[in-house]
Amino acid sequence: MKQETKRTTGEIVNTWAQTIAIFVAGVWAVYTFWHSQFAVPESAPVNVSVNLQLKKAGSVTGSDALVAVEVKFAATNPSSRIVYLLPCMWAAFGDKMQRLPEDEYVEQKLQDIASKALDSPKPKDVERYVASKEGRKVVALGRLFSDTALNPGETIQRTVVFNVPEGRFDVITIKAFVPNMTKSEGLHLRWTLNKDLIAESKLYRVDKNKKETPVDVTSPDVGALLEREFGYGVSESEAQLSLWETPR
Repeated sequence: MKQETKRTTGEIVNTWAQTIAIFVAGVWAVYTFWHSQFAVPESAPVNVSVNLQLKKAGSVTGSDALVAVEVKFAATNPSSRIVYLLPCMWAAFGDKMQRLPEDEYVEQKLQDIASKALDSPKPKDVERYVASKEGRKVVALGRLFSDTALNPGETIQRTVVFNVPEGRFDVITIKAFVPNMTKSEGLHLRWTLNKDLIAESKLYRVDKNKKETPVDVTSPDVGALLEREFGYGVSESEAQLSLWETPR
């Protein structure tokens, strides 16, 4: 009888151990699924990639000679969650280049400019022998995409053609700005033009009553807060095209 009692007790313990193991495995499976499908995507960083392709699309000769420039824009959401797009814009700038004299004064100025360019948080280039003759001029700009959201893995595209007077510029620079966030609401953005036709963005917080409050995005602390609260960021891209005729 004692041996049968011991065997029965062992079977009970073994059954409970199996039950607990199955329960733990089930809980772990549920947690793993939740973590991979919800927690990881929710915390994953969002970085919309913006691609630009430029080319000369033709020209018209004569008294009204023009050069056509074609730009292909593409924005891709490589993340695993939906990204919401705020108003996006693009701008084209023209530069007429001139040869710089090779003297001591120019060398010193170039050294100062190059040092500032290397210390800049954004990409800047400096050439030794040429510089923009009149400064960069706005030649075209506009709203980039009408889409308000990008699904995971989705790419949206747009092609734009604009014209500039032939011989007026040597280099065309295209810039694209795609503000985005991971929340469907809470922020609003508007673009305005200053006296030099340079586009400037203004960001606003929007409460439940649709009241808008301006946000100072130049503050690093505010920028970090917007990124944590709304997943807010601005994806940028820049490309250049020479308008010089290439030998055939």
